[in-house]
Amino acid sequence: MTAPLIITQSQAPALHLFHLNPAQAQARLLAEAPTPATIAAALGLQTLPPGGAEVIRLADIEALGLRSFLETGLDVRPEALAPLAHTFAALHGHVLIVHPRIASTGDVTLYPGPGLVPLGSVPQATAAPARLQTPEPARMGDHLTPQTSAPANPKGGAAVLVLLVLIVALIAFVVLGVPLWPF
Repeated sequence: MTAPLIITQSQAPALHLFHLNPAQAQARLLAEAPTPATIAAALGLQTLPPGGAEVIRLADIEALGLRSFLETGLDVRPEALAPLAHTFAALHGHVLIVHPRIASTGDVTLYPGPGLVPLGSVPQATAAPARLQTPEPARMGDHLTPQTSAPANPKGGAAVLVLLVLIVALIAFVVLGVPLWPF
């Protein structure tokens, strides 16, 4: 078993990376069925908060590579990944990425199970919010008043209509020979 890992809400946002060792049954199960329940069990948790962790199949990102995936997809600075470059190059199989959102409801202690090999923790360039920001509640009656804007040029529609009527009248005169005015 790996040493416990404490993640607090107040610490700088970081991703915690683990390689899944296929020689261990729990890691094989996690690789085959990466559900919130199996991820939580592998981390020694009762439940997993939404977006708290994910399992990445390295073959799925082979063209991009784990390093580029972390840089572009998860906003990790390249210099933070430089010390892990050789480790990443040798990896095969699956990687478990624990996101800072795992501590969204409070500090959490992870107890990584057998088969989770720690690769390291890398800081994210920007902080992902730990809690969802909800808009201010609407005032009573706001939903009753439609919020529409007036057209920019109310006469523009009338001009188009007049133009269409003139075109139809001209076509009627040319095609049918119908005089426009009875003179």
